[in-house]
Amino acid sequence: MGINIEVKKQLNHNYLIIRTDNIKSYNRFKTIDSETLSGIVPFIVQRINNNIEFIYEISSGISIENKYSDEMLEAADIKKILKSYLDVLDICDEYMIEKSFIMLCPDIIFIKDSEVRFCLFAATKCDIEKEFKKLLDWMLLHVDYNDEEAVKMIYQINARSIREGFDADLIRSICNIKEEKKDDFYSKAQEEDIKTFYDIKIPNTDSAPYKTQNVDFANNNKLKGDNEKQTSKDKKYRFNLQNILMCAIVVVFIFSLTQFFGIRIDFKMLIGAFISIALLVYVYYRNKERLRAFKDIINDAKKEINAERALEDGMTYEIDNVRSA
Repeated sequence: MGINIEVKKQLNHNYLIIRTDNIKSYNRFKTIDSETLSGIVPFIVQRINNNIEFIYEISSGISIENKYSDEMLEAADIKKILKSYLDVLDICDEYMIEKSFIMLCPDIIFIKDSEVRFCLFAATKCDIEKEFKKLLDWMLLHVDYNDEEAVKMIYQINARSIREGFDADLIRSICNIKEEKKDDFYSKAQEEDIKTFYDIKIPNTDSAPYKTQNVDFANNNKLKGDNEKQTSKDKKYRFNLQNILMCAIVVVFIFSLTQFFGIRIDFKMLIGAFISIALLVYVYYRNKERLRAFKDIINDAKKEINAERALEDGMTYEIDNVRSA
């Protein structure tokens, strides 16, 4: 399996191209959106004939090999590089990417906008402990020996790594790197997206120009209950008004009939008739839904009876045909 590395410049962009004939690497990374991975150099994977090309966008970036060829590594620089590496390891766990795909060669570890970025390469699996030891050896050669903190830090990490192997928690403790607490379900960005999603603004057409009101879905049941109460109040108000108007119309109609036929009726009888009619109307509307439900039950029962009769008639018809045959 051959690997070829090339740096190519095209217009205002610089690209690092790694070619391999390992076809499996294409299937591993062809669906990964590297733009969303923090601390990773953005890349695309393409297949040309029997070769796979990993193309990394390294414009405006500089490798740590070139940056620290003249400068010396201070304590802050060591912390930045190691913290970025530990963060990328966490991202690999989150996205189920093998940690051995992270390349730790100083020539292809880049710094862009003060952020350290690593390259993912799926053609080969590296030994994390061996590659990390090589990175530590490079740091030992480039550390600023006038910076006591930097020298103490890198020698402690190197000695403990040789004795105990690679340990992310050990590196954090020596470098005093605080591990960021992550939610088990949602990251901070996801939480903000959820808050934004549920803070929906809807138009209120009661006034012009339209105003906006926030809908609180956490108190959705409370809002729903308030709306139901308001609706029931409106229905009750309309029901009472309809009753009064209907009773008044009926009483006027009865009074007109009595006057037409010359029947004398006193005021007390008129009030009694009004109250009686109002009670009848109230009882009717009060039980209107129950009567409708009762009527539906009767209709359903009739349908079932008719269906059973039709089934029995069909069976009887078939039996008669069998007997006649």
